[in-house]
Amino acid sequence: MRPILAGLVLSSTLITSAWAGQPAHIYGVNLGSWLVLEPWMLPQAWLDMGGQSCEVCSTCIASESAFAKAYPDTVDTIFAKHWDTWFTQDDVNTLKAAGINTVRVPLGYWIVEALVDRPHESYPRGGLNYLRRGLSWLKDAGIQVILDHHALPGVQVPGEMFTGNCTTDVQFYVSYFAASISKSYKSLHIDSIQLSPRTGVDSGHDCVLSPGP
Repeated sequence: MRPILAGLVLSSTLITSAWAGQPAHIYGVNLGSWLVLEPWMLPQAWLDMGGQSCEVCSTCIASESAFAKAYPDTVDTIFAKHWDTWFTQDDVNTLKAAGINTVRVPLGYWIVEALVDRPHESYPRGGLNYLRRGLSWLKDAGIQVILDHHALPGVQVPGEMFTGNCTTDVQFYVSYFAASISKSYKSLHIDSIQLSPRTGVDSGHDCVLSPGP
């Protein structure tokens, strides 16, 4: 539990630091289903990609992990098309024109590919390049970014698409697992996403989504 609490404190500290001197009022949107794809947000597009729909998401291709396992040879190409078209420069222009000053970007841990335990885990590869591009667009538009820890190593909630792996085998809270990933997750995830001066943005890190008991 200590690594989890430390992560929450870190997230709060980062948000406070990043927001110092920024606008007092947030007018924001969430970039749902871009870098963490949730089929319920785009049901027909998910089916067109090759995914499936079912009542219990662990029983069909209803998550990024299941998709990667079902289509190991084409998953990266298919998701690259999704990442490339789901959020574009035109979208940034629309947000700016509407007065949006903040965007929340949900992320899965697998965007930092070094954290994925292959071949035991399977996820699409290449999302970090699209995140870099999107952050650059948002920086140029003067839009703040909150990077949301949406899906964590080991899965933090059972049976949910947003974790990237619909399973009842929740491992994030297992002490040995949490201890082993806490340091590497913090350093790799944060260091990789802070990126370079060109793509860096005034950003904060959100807390973990829907933690378990």
